[in-house]
Amino acid sequence: MSIAHQDFLAYSNSEIRSIDLSEFKIRNAASRAYYALYHKARKRLEELGIPLENTPNEGSHSALIATLCRISPKAKSISTEMNKLKRFRHTCDYDLQATVDLSRVRVHIAEVERLISMLDRVERL
Repeated sequence: MSIAHQDFLAYSNSEIRSIDLSEFKIRNAASRAYYALYHKARKRLEELGIPLENTPNEGSHSALIATLCRISPKAKSISTEMNKLKRFRHTCDYDLQATVDLSRVRVHIAEVERLISMLDRVERL
């Protein structure tokens, strides 16, 4: 069985609509939404035949964001916003003392959805 970026996003949206909503579910929804964007961006780069940049001492997320940044002005805009969403995902996953509220996560998910839509229109220069 395989999954797609849409599955991450659907899961995020179902978590924030849960009857027994908890901070764990809110944080998890934000994290999974970011991964929907990450996987969509990787897929788009593959479709365009663009390999990930080699970013020494950085991970695959930074490599993806750096690669997007160099493709086109539209992709650079997406990469800037994606980096912000990555930082929030990091807060949700690792900073357990931080306050993460539902309204902020709803905005995060909406931004992920917007960027996913924009990725379909990214082309090579």
